[in-house]
Amino acid sequence: TLVVGEGKGIAYGVELSIRKNTGRLNGWFSYAWSKSERQTPGVNNGNWYPFRYDRRHDLAIVTNYQLNAHWKCSATFEYQSGFAITMPVGIQQTLQVDQTFYPSFIFAGRNNARMPDYHRLDVGFSHTETTTKGRESTISLGVYNAYGRQNPFYIDYKIKNTSLSRDQTGGYFFQRTLFRFVPYLTWA
Repeated sequence: TLVVGEGKGIAYGVELSIRKNTGRLNGWFSYAWSKSERQTPGVNNGNWYPFRYDRRHDLAIVTNYQLNAHWKCSATFEYQSGFAITMPVGIQQTLQVDQTFYPSFIFAGRNNARMPDYHRLDVGFSHTETTTKGRESTISLGVYNAYGRQNPFYIDYKIKNTSLSRDQTGGYFFQRTLFRFVPYLTWA
């Protein structure tokens, strides 16, 4: 376990937001550009590196449209650039005590790579009625991530085969994804 002492950090950015609250068509647009870096003795040879939550671009577009007195449709688009991660720049095979080869990663620096960008479109429809007791009742139907983007959750490494010789041992990196489409139906 690496215990890290004090370090320095810097973060800066700019944000723009435009909102329309009235009318049949309403919603908002927001965009943020930001940068966050750290410098910690004993980490990354003392050089500055992007912080884990350093996302350069963050965009959101939300629209709502009132079709008539009872029906409303909505759409939300969200985009975020990939956050900083530490990825190896090479792999070497290491012979273990049990005479099998396992990969050892070679690293060039802290948070030297980025996850793939994240984006999705959510769409929905809702129908509102007033009950006989004077309460509002709303049924909503929609889908989260409408175009099925396989957004990255994390990057993993899979060893192909450790029982083979040094030349045949290897593996590959692959992206883990949680959800593609998530439909929803609610009643309130």
